[in-house]
Amino acid sequence: MPTDAVKRDGFEFAYGHFRVLQRVERVEPSALRKMFLPKLTPEANRTLRKDDYFVHAQLKYYGVEYDPKELTGNGANLMKKMLSQGKLDKVPDKIEKLESEMAEEWYNQLTIEELVEHSPQRLLDQHFLDASGKPDRSKFTEVLVMPLAPGSYYRANEIKDLLNKVDGLLHERKGDALYVGWDLAKIRAKALAHLDELERKKEEERQAREEERQASHLEYLESAKREKKAWSPVGSYIVDCDAIEDQWPDQAEDMTLDVCRTGQGGIFKVHFHFGVLEGMMILGTKKVALDRYCTQLERESRLDQEDYSQDDDDDDEEEDYGNGKGSKRPAKRGRGRPPAKKAKTQGTSTSTSLPKKFFLQMKSRETGEGEIQEMMRGTIGFKDAKFASFEGMVDVSFIGDDVKFFARKVSDIPNSTSESWNDFSEYQYSRW
Repeated sequence: MPTDAVKRDGFEFAYGHFRVLQRVERVEPSALRKMFLPKLTPEANRTLRKDDYFVHAQLKYYGVEYDPKELTGNGANLMKKMLSQGKLDKVPDKIEKLESEMAEEWYNQLTIEELVEHSPQRLLDQHFLDASGKPDRSKFTEVLVMPLAPGSYYRANEIKDLLNKVDGLLHERKGDALYVGWDLAKIRAKALAHLDELERKKEEERQAREEERQASHLEYLESAKREKKAWSPVGSYIVDCDAIEDQWPDQAEDMTLDVCRTGQGGIFKVHFHFGVLEGMMILGTKKVALDRYCTQLERESRLDQEDYSQDDDDDDEEEDYGNGKGSKRPAKRGRGRPPAKKAKTQGTSTSTSLPKKFFLQMKSRETGEGEIQEMMRGTIGFKDAKFASFEGMVDVSFIGDDVKFFARKVSDIPNSTSESWNDFSEYQYSRW
């Protein structure tokens, strides 16, 4: 929605408000007289103390011309004088015309979606009502499509209430739009055609997106082939997941995951972002080794939590009984991730020794409220020994069982992150 107000002759219009540039609202003549005549009320005194531009603004709204020398102090005396002379009884025609012109200019900047959201009454005035606000069937004989926010109910019902006040005006909701007109047959035909058009556009967008993503994958394959790199699961991947795309299409555009080495043969860590879900996976070629590795991560995670709790207790003691000066402890090695030294001393598996199937354990949180999900198990299977694409399957509590996802590699270099296995624990969630 446009944020720039339409400005002219010391006035501005935006979001349904016509105001002087200092954004003081206009007060009705009867209210002004009550505030200032015969003497100032407490409300008038509060208003003048709050805004020293108030009197000037009201005089401008009502087109009152005066000698600037008369506007002294807070302007109360000048306001009383002009009210007594009846110069603030009505907004001049030229000011009302200016407001109408500025409003028209500002609303003309809005899309149909913005008008539906912020000024549906204006759409009714433009298409279905005459100048006096009565139904006018000759003004617009087609069907007006009023787009709604996905899943909108409250706002949709508000708009329906407005539509129901227009005698003879019909409407139906199909998908995320209201179809409005005077003829029910036309409404249903328009809805059908419009939904078909939307689906066609969505399909074109899906195809264009898929072509772009596949091109990135093929570009990686060609580059790896030219450079004769050793094939490995390590790298950055783009992800597709029908279960997420069907339920949360707006959050499924840029799903990714990054596979990194751990320093232990046959074990890899994965950082992933699936739109509504983000977290970490540990991959292992053997179940026993994977379980042992994740058990160690859990053990270190619990020790880490104990350290945090002890630090909190110690901090409380220092605050209560110390000398009042802050002190810093030496930083502890973060647990919940493999020790850095192991990455230097332990070997890593090559593509010739790795199977195409991996077992996984996954910890995650949903991205909306940050709620931690229970740890899940699953598998992934690479297409071939190039480790350039795979299909995975895992249970996710709020998405479904046996959720399938597909990944294609676009780089041998994974994106870095500082998050660890411990970051996806209930304890860390509670600390926030």
